[in-house]
Amino acid sequence: MKITIIGLVVVAFTIGGCEKPAGSDSSGADKQSPPPPAQKANVGVGRATQRMEKQGALATPAAALFKTKEKIAFKIQIPHALNLYKATKGRGPQSHEEFMKEIIEANDIQLPELPEGRVYRFRPDLQDLWVEDAGDTETK
Repeated sequence: MKITIIGLVVVAFTIGGCEKPAGSDSSGADKQSPPPPAQKANVGVGRATQRMEKQGALATPAAALFKTKEKIAFKIQIPHALNLYKATKGRGPQSHEEFMKEIIEANDIQLPELPEGRVYRFRPDLQDLWVEDAGDTETK
């Protein structure tokens, strides 16, 4: 049991680090800026991670857990599944729907839940997953 707790603390400090949460200044007052209209899907986009980061030092181990899950999905599972798909088909997915069906669903990849008003959108032109405003209907 000691090893598990120590390991969790090490992971928390390794991943979480001693950085200030995004949107906070030296006075300690949070100044949250609105999320960018579109950003590459990456560690930190999930609702749970963002919520834990706002909780402060006591939630650091939980935030580290959520960040680790996001890192596994975005940095390991999706690139691996995408590479296998490209090797098999000779091309990448041509649409968001194809990506969701052939990459995410076929490989049972659990994407982190996003904050309200944000959605995942696969960009065929970039062959990458992005997070956008739900109201953004512009085709890219």
